[in-house]
Amino acid sequence: MKKIALFLFVFPFLTCHANAQAITNKKGQNILPEAGNWAVGIDVVPVFKYAGNLFYNSSDSTSDFSPYYPLTVFGKYVTKPNTAIRVQARLGFNTGSNDTLVPKAGSTNPNELVSNQAKRTQTNILLAAGIEKRKGTTRVTGIYGVEGAFLLKTDKTKYTYGNDLDVTIQSNSQLISDKSGTQFGFGIRGFLGVEYFIAPKLSLTAEYGWGPSVVSTGRGSQEFEVVDGNTTKTQITETSKSFNFGFDNDINGGTIALVFYF
Repeated sequence: MKKIALFLFVFPFLTCHANAQAITNKKGQNILPEAGNWAVGIDVVPVFKYAGNLFYNSSDSTSDFSPYYPLTVFGKYVTKPNTAIRVQARLGFNTGSNDTLVPKAGSTNPNELVSNQAKRTQTNILLAAGIEKRKGTTRVTGIYGVEGAFLLKTDKTKYTYGNDLDVTIQSNSQLISDKSGTQFGFGIRGFLGVEYFIAPKLSLTAEYGWGPSVVSTGRGSQEFEVVDGNTTKTQITETSKSFNFGFDNDINGGTIALVFYF
């Protein structure tokens, strides 16, 4: 609700000079979007969060099923003056490694080092699509509609060590693989908001949504190399799985976005 309140605070200052203006500007340019226009949206809430955190030294996070999903590309295509198709996408594939130098086991030279390495791979995929309807023919228009989203996440880290396990230490073990359970999510949300055109084909939008979401996380696993007598063996331990279902309004309380039409 803080974002909605902020929008309502800013809105009068944006509109004080725009009252009674026509739907075209002095150059005759159409202010409202037309059929065939494309649009790109930018969530401006992180800007407000950053500014607020500078003063209050705090942090905030965004739900995976919020109106403008984190780290996604948002766009829409206007099919009719009062109808648009909305899409969002994130295709994230990340890999990275961390190398740590440690003393070589059994060496009398303290400067003789070996490398321990951790290599992590992650996948973050989110696809969303929906229909947006518009109500009104002035600079201030109402928007409403419905959209659905699909979420997929994976996370795995592999470890390699420069020193072998010492079989003379029976309690010795080391982690060689840590895999989180694959996460699937589905969400459907109805949304309602206000779009104010501050310039031709440029709007500031406040939006709020409500609907169900399901997130399921499968079992993960941790793989260890452990000492077994005079040898080593592999031991796998499973991690817990989870399932969450919710039917609520947007956890982050709404959104404010700057939308450019072309």
